[in-house]
Amino acid sequence: MKTISTIVLWCCLLATTTLWAQRQQVDRVIGMVGNNIILQSDLEAQLKMMESQSQGTDLPPDARGFIFDQLLSNALMLAEAERDSMVVEDSEVQLQLDQRVSQILIYMGGDEDKFYQFYQMTPAEMKDFMRDQMRDQIMQQKMQQQIMSTITITPKEVKEYRWLRELLVIL
Repeated sequence: MKTISTIVLWCCLLATTTLWAQRQQVDRVIGMVGNNIILQSDLEAQLKMMESQSQGTDLPPDARGFIFDQLLSNALMLAEAERDSMVVEDSEVQLQLDQRVSQILIYMGGDEDKFYQFYQMTPAEMKDFMRDQMRDQIMQQKMQQQIMSTITITPKEVKEYRWLRELLVIL
């Protein structure tokens, strides 16, 4: 009898723990391109940033989809850059970080205390925190430049595009 009640107790404990764990979803993968994953938290962070920049105006109803498309495009650029063995030097990353943090500090009147109050980290900690994101951003920019450098548009193609566009408007 004691073993049966012990087994029942363990089953109840396991079921309770499983239900609690299911309710405590921390994050989830919403997309994957190559080795790059896109998390729900990435989408939500971009959405919050877009809302803060909108200064009180309502976001378009498709904002979430637009952001997801951007995240997928960025991941695709990174995957392609990795496949092409594109290299971003540490000095490039450091230069960009220095410039961005310096711009923020100039905006804050050079006051590192204000910087700390706003970001809850020192400028050096911010640079360390942003290093991987900056490397990815530079790599995406390089990949985009590489792709764009191979595209040529002739005047004939422009005329054809305009003609097709006018035709579609008429229909």
